[in-house]
Amino acid sequence: MFAIGSETLGSIVSPSTECGTTGLRPTFGRVSKYGAMALSWSMDKLGPIARCVEDCAIVFNVIQGDDEKDLSVISAPFSYTSSSGTSLKGIRMGYLKAEFDHKYANHSNDSITLSKLKEMGADLVAIELPALPYNDMLIILSAEAGAAFEDLTLSNRDDLLVRQNKGAWPNGFRSSHFIPASITFTGQLFGEGKLLEAAQAYQRATEFNKKYPVMNF
Repeated sequence: MFAIGSETLGSIVSPSTECGTTGLRPTFGRVSKYGAMALSWSMDKLGPIARCVEDCAIVFNVIQGDDEKDLSVISAPFSYTSSSGTSLKGIRMGYLKAEFDHKYANHSNDSITLSKLKEMGADLVAIELPALPYNDMLIILSAEAGAAFEDLTLSNRDDLLVRQNKGAWPNGFRSSHFIPASITFTGQLFGEGKLLEAAQAYQRATEFNKKYPVMNF
C-alpha cells in the first residue's frame, strides 16, 4: 500500500511523477532518518509514497515527530483534514512562471494542470526567482556524500558497484575527496561545544592544521 522514500534532490517526487503514484517530500527535520542510508545529512528527507493523498497523510502522521536517535528532528504540529470537496477557493498557489513558459516534454500536461487549478478556484501567483547560482549549492551534497561513503571509497569496495561510468555514484564519491569539506565534523543541533571538543582532540592527535602546502617560487 505504501513505501518510504528517501529524497535528497527528487527521489520521492520524481518517481511519483513518472509512475503515477503520490509522493510527499516533507520538510527537512520532520521525519527521523535513523536507520536509513545517508547521502547528504543536511539534505536527506524521508517521506511516504502511496496510491493516493490520504494514504500519504496516514503514513506521514505515523512516521513524523520526535526521535531521540535523530536529533535533527524538530517537533511541529501536523494537521490534516480529509475533504470530499474539490474547491480550492481561498488557497494561494505560487508557481515558477519561467519554468512553465519554456517548451519541454510535459509542457502541455503541466499547462492543463495550471488551468485546472485555476478552474477549481485556486489563486495562482506567478513567482520569479532572482538570478542566482543555485547549482553551486550542490557542492554540499557532493561533500557530504563523499564523507558518508568514505569507507566504501577508501577500501576500494566502490569498484564492486555495477555502474562505473563518468556520471555514476562511485565516481562522484571519489571526486568528492578532492573537496576539503568532505574529512568535516558534523555535530548535533546546538551541539557546537562537543563538536569543537572532538575537533580539537583530532587536531592535537594529527596536527594536520599545522601543515601547509610547499611553496615553490
